[in-house]
Amino acid sequence: MPNFKMVVFSRPVEGREESYTDWYENTHLRDVCKLEGVKSACRYRLSRNLSQREPYPYMAIYEIETDDIDAVLAELQASGSGGGMFISDAIDLETVYPMVFEACGAEVKSR
Repeated sequence: MPNFKMVVFSRPVEGREESYTDWYENTHLRDVCKLEGVKSACRYRLSRNLSQREPYPYMAIYEIETDDIDAVLAELQASGSGGGMFISDAIDLETVYPMVFEACGAEVKSR
């Protein structure tokens, strides 16, 4: 079965970082993992900015195994916009940057 990684860059609404963090870690990641095909989710905080661009302070990576990634994404969209999944007003929705990747080569591991 194909394996995808959905990567989502986001930031909290200014002054709402505590609410954003609580919602993301205690509600949102679990809600997304309830969707068929979503195997795991992990949230990351920026540690080092290695570019001259303004960075996103947070990233989440979701592992998805499915033969129909479009169906999973449609269910995610419907859940978020249809009220089936709570979306906090502490996330700055204007700046959310989601992407889906699929493997295009063999995994290389260290020795």
